[in-house]
Amino acid sequence: MKRSVPFPISDLTTPRRKRALSEEEHALWESVARQVKPLRKKPRPPTLQAAESQADKATARPKPSPRPIAPVVAPKLANSERGVLRRQVPQWLSLPQFRALVVGFEQAHLGHGGEGALYVRIRRARA
Repeated sequence: MKRSVPFPISDLTTPRRKRALSEEEHALWESVARQVKPLRKKPRPPTLQAAESQADKATARPKPSPRPIAPVVAPKLANSERGVLRRQVPQWLSLPQFRALVVGFEQAHLGHGGEGALYVRIRRARA
């Protein structure tokens, strides 16, 4: 038994027409867009009015070139400050308060983080 299609397949292939925003809808959208805080620091594309005003400002006075930013140099750490967790976590897991919970631990496979990760085997809770 064939199932009937609720609408003709030709409707799926025709592109939908985009309707233009009315002046009121456009003004509402601009109001909302001005109040929203962006997630990224990417500038919003300028509107026609803003583009015209920017073009007028650009012809009136050239923009100075930005100053180069000095590179940030990370402070050198003493050998006792590097790899603290790599050294401390095995020691913590060996403490008496964790022995009742932790059966054992070992370095993870390269695909799971290698030296930077551990497999920790935990005891099952007794019912």
